[in-house]
Amino acid sequence: MGYAILLTNDHKYWEEPDHDEVNDYAFRLHEGRTIAGGEVLQWGERTGYGTKKGREEPITLREDYTFRWRRYSNCLTHPRVQPYENELTRYAEFRYLLVRVPPRE
Repeated sequence: MGYAILLTNDHKYWEEPDHDEVNDYAFRLHEGRTIAGGEVLQWGERTGYGTKKGREEPITLREDYTFRWRRYSNCLTHPRVQPYENELTRYAEFRYLLVRVPPRE
């Protein structure tokens, strides 16, 4: 059994994108997303060569994965500070994603 762990303070990872016309849409890990086993993940048609260099081949997953982000910490705990109030506090919250990866059979 293996695990993948992602820890970030960038809310763009856990928030669902507001549109699906982005080059990396297939690879998004936002909260609640499920990727089914057998689903093929590949770059969008307009992705530049430099972006996908060395990563051109599509990826096919063997298992189903549902992404559930959990709060890790908020480094600004003063009662007067509101998360996402401005650019200085936007990245105060850290969340993690833990994904269980079953062994290859």
